[in-house]
Amino acid sequence: MTYQWERSDGGIDPPLGITFAGAGSQTVRMLWHPSTSGFGWARLRILRPNVMTSNHANFTLTCRREVTLSVVGNETGSISTTDLVSNAIVGAGDGALNASISGYVSFDITAFAGRTVQSITLTMNPAIESGDRSFLGDLWIGTLDYDTGPLQAAARLIPAVHLATFPNRVTAISYGGENMRTALQSRIDARNPRFQLKMYWSRPSSDGDFVEDGLGYLDIYQAVSL
Repeated sequence: MTYQWERSDGGIDPPLGITFAGAGSQTVRMLWHPSTSGFGWARLRILRPNVMTSNHANFTLTCRREVTLSVVGNETGSISTTDLVSNAIVGAGDGALNASISGYVSFDITAFAGRTVQSITLTMNPAIESGDRSFLGDLWIGTLDYDTGPLQAAARLIPAVHLATFPNRVTAISYGGENMRTALQSRIDARNPRFQLKMYWSRPSSDGDFVEDGLGYLDIYQAVSL
């Protein structure tokens, strides 16, 4: 028997042959790599011994788009309990002035309007590990909304919704939990221009020694699959 595959993109494969020893059936396959999302079909046309055409095998293809988001610089940084704001680093811990510090991270998501997030991974690589942070508890990451524009001290008064917990001795962070994907999607659906996170310790406090204790991050990004 001689047959060939026909596709919805207009492609027609070269004729192929298959031999039957008697009545029965055999499995044939085709390889096709569509380059865009959408609806398509493939069908089998028998050329010999009798011309016949199969029904369409229909499919819907969704191609994922991978996007890497960097932080919005002037909306990202650290805030101390004495309302000192710094955009130099995203830090969390006990500052040199014995004030607790939390980190704030902002991502611009305006380009995601109307899109559905398939997955998300937050990556934070440590720039600074300081002092003894054992008294600070676990490192937490939560989500909140502190608006656009330069980071303001008032953001520290906005409660965060907890997303993830990391052990005290954590350094580099990689997190892609479903709760983070859901949090991002809710901002997209609400047409919020930003997805913002807070990094903070479960026991924010100071040991009173005027020495920095904690973590600081400079390399922060999110990989988003749409």
